[in-house]
Amino acid sequence: MDEALAVLRKNQMVPAAGEPTAEGLITGLHHIGVGLSGKMAWASECCIALAVYAKAVIESATKELIGTLEARVAAAGDHIAELANELAGVAECAKEKIEGAVENIQEAGCAGLPLGESSPVSLPFSYAEAVRASLPGTTRAAQLSVVDRESIRARQILIDGFPGNRDGTLLETEILEQANDALDYLSREELDVPEGLRFTAAKALRNGGVVLELATPDLAKWIVQHAHDYEFVLSPRAKIRPRQYKLVA
Repeated sequence: MDEALAVLRKNQMVPAAGEPTAEGLITGLHHIGVGLSGKMAWASECCIALAVYAKAVIESATKELIGTLEARVAAAGDHIAELANELAGVAECAKEKIEGAVENIQEAGCAGLPLGESSPVSLPFSYAEAVRASLPGTTRAAQLSVVDRESIRARQILIDGFPGNRDGTLLETEILEQANDALDYLSREELDVPEGLRFTAAKALRNGGVVLELATPDLAKWIVQHAHDYEFVLSPRAKIRPRQYKLVA
C-alpha cells in the first residue's frame, strides 16, 4: 500500500496526505483518463497503484459500515431490553387491574340486591375465568365509584363456614332466612341489640362462606364486635370476619 501511495502521490493523482478515500480514487481515475494517450507504461503503473488504492478504500468503507451496524445492533438490543421491561411492567399493572375488577364484580354481585333476587351463576376461581365469564352485576360494578365501593364494603361482613353452603349453591333468600333467624336468637337481656339489625342482601361464595350486607356500617361493626355471640346462635362452624379481607370466590 505504501508503494502504491508513493506512485500516485508522485504523479499528483491522489491527495498528498490522509487515508485512501473514494474522492481520491475518482481523482486518480480522472488523471489516468486525461493523460493516457502515449503513456501506456505510466498508465499501467498508475492503474496498478489505483487498484491497491481502491482496495484500501473499500476495506475502510467496509469497516466503517460494520462499525455503524454494530452500534445500531447494540442500540437495538438496549431498546429491546427497555421494551421488555416496559412490557413486564404493563403485564403486572394489567394483572392488578384485573384483580381489582374481579373484586369489584364480586362486590357488585353481593351488594345492594333487592330481597329475593339471587344470581344462579357462581363466581369463578381464576381471574382468567372471571374475565371470560358473564358475571352478575357487571353494569353496576362499572358504575361504582371508589366511595361507593368503600361504603358498601363497610356495610358487609364475611362469614366462613356458613351452614348449608359447602359448595356455594345457596340462594340469597335461603342465606338471608338463616342469617336473620339466627339474629332472633341473640339474647336481648344480655346484649344491647340495635334497632334495625337485619341482613338486607347476601351472596354465596364457592369456598363455603357468604357475604352479608346490613343497612349501615354501624350495624356491621356491631356484628363484628359481637361475633362470638352471633357465631354461637348461627353455627358451630361459623366464623365472622370483617369485610376488608379480599375475597376469592
